[in-house]
Amino acid sequence: EGRMPVEDPLNAGRFLDATEAFTRYNMGELAGQVQNYDAGGFYALYDIHQFSRDQFIHDLDTLEDQGWLDEGTRLVDVALTLYNPGFDRWTTYDFAFELPASGRVVPTLVSYVFRPNVFELAPGPGEDRALLEWFRGGLHACLLTVMYTEIAARKSEKKSGWGSAAKSYFFGLYGVLDTYILIQYAWLSLQWGFVLNARNPGLADSMVLAVEKSAETFYDWISFGHSFETNFLLESVLFTAQCIRFVSLWRLHRPTFVVWQTIQRSLAHFLSYAVICLPCFFAVAVVARATYGGQVEGFHTYTGAMTSLLNFLNADLPFDSMYVQHRLWTSFLMMWCMLGISLFVVQVFAAILVHYYVKSRIEFGFEPRSYEFTRSEWLDFIFPQAVHRAVRLMKNRYLRWKLKREEEKAEEERQVRARKAEAAAG
Repeated sequence: EGRMPVEDPLNAGRFLDATEAFTRYNMGELAGQVQNYDAGGFYALYDIHQFSRDQFIHDLDTLEDQGWLDEGTRLVDVALTLYNPGFDRWTTYDFAFELPASGRVVPTLVSYVFRPNVFELAPGPGEDRALLEWFRGGLHACLLTVMYTEIAARKSEKKSGWGSAAKSYFFGLYGVLDTYILIQYAWLSLQWGFVLNARNPGLADSMVLAVEKSAETFYDWISFGHSFETNFLLESVLFTAQCIRFVSLWRLHRPTFVVWQTIQRSLAHFLSYAVICLPCFFAVAVVARATYGGQVEGFHTYTGAMTSLLNFLNADLPFDSMYVQHRLWTSFLMMWCMLGISLFVVQVFAAILVHYYVKSRIEFGFEPRSYEFTRSEWLDFIFPQAVHRAVRLMKNRYLRWKLKREEEKAEEERQVRARKAEAAAG
């Protein structure tokens, strides 16, 4: 009641529940700063191709006069999608204005840049990408060989069974890293190929329909843009993990190997230290939000409070606003920021790195033969034992064939010499 305009130029008087809004406009749940909202509500659609500033102002005045916005309104959401043909990129914007009962307006902006890849032809520009994906798949298949070699080496070294060797490997640093790389690559391949339809020309029909629908009426691309951006972030994490794994195998350069040993040994100490450090940091962030959340910018949310405290490393904190003597926790927080972050956290991590760097230099920095791989060791590490057995079998057969050929040749030469000797005697 009260939201059915007599003059309804935008067809904004009909309520759509969350299911119908998702079916029509692909609208999903919106996460605001005050609370979360489902997609149900009253929708006013504008055709941006026939946009007129004066008509827009008139329509909004009409809706306001007829009660489209009232005391019961808790959210006004403005969503639009733009396209830049020069860069071939789409941008989706979602301007949310929360209207809590206090009367305060809480604005939130969510925007993503993305590109819904629509393949019109199977051959052509997509072939290079397909070859690149096949190459990436081959590299990850080689990682399975590395994993098998690692487990086999542990089995041979510890004289144990396959189960014990696999457990020792998968619960170690390299096992966790290799497993993460394979799972993350498989997940991203499924996301790009089947969810975002970005790498498979045969699955682009749904994306074509979505693009055509967005040209006819409003279509919300926030969820797609979020998935697009999330996948690129996961790609960067995956690439970092792959680089770390590659460096772990790089034993040709002594300083590189010493630095990697330092990082590898420090990581376990970092994790054990983080078990103590992180809970304390989270607790202080909660206290900081409760103390400064209402008066210092950047402390309104828990994530903002943690980020603001981390900014102390760059001396980027509003000390004048934070240092309020009549607040109970002010002195404690300032002391913790000074001693805890600057002197304790940073210095301890630096001390751990220095300790393991010196230790790695003493152990690996003087005798290259103690860590450099020979040719046979590289082959043993890269190829599994089955390949080695096949190569040895082929090599033995070749040597036997070569020996047999030499014996036959020697026998032929002996017979030739015998015939010559008989001819000379006769």
